[in-house]
Amino acid sequence: MAITVTSKEFNQSASKVLKMSAEQPIFITKWGKVVSVLSSYQEYQQAKKEEPSFEDIFALSAEQAVSDEFFAEFEQTLVDIRKSTKPRVTEFE
Repeated sequence: MAITVTSKEFNQSASKVLKMSAEQPIFITKWGKVVSVLSSYQEYQQAKKEEPSFEDIFALSAEQAVSDEFFAEFEQTLVDIRKSTKPRVTEFE
């Protein structure tokens, strides 16, 4: 069962809530809505997903074939952007 405390309760008993968060996540509410989750650092590290690097993404995309439909859709997107974008006149002194 999840433990939920109000932000007022958290402010009044921060050390107690911190100790409880070592065992399980604590949901902190404000005006009846969850605004934060307090958990142990170890649990945070386990839950955090490692973001792939640009090199990893590029290597994966190089291995996958890109369809002609994708290129056509991409080209159409560029055309739409160019139509909706007005060039700005730059004045040099």
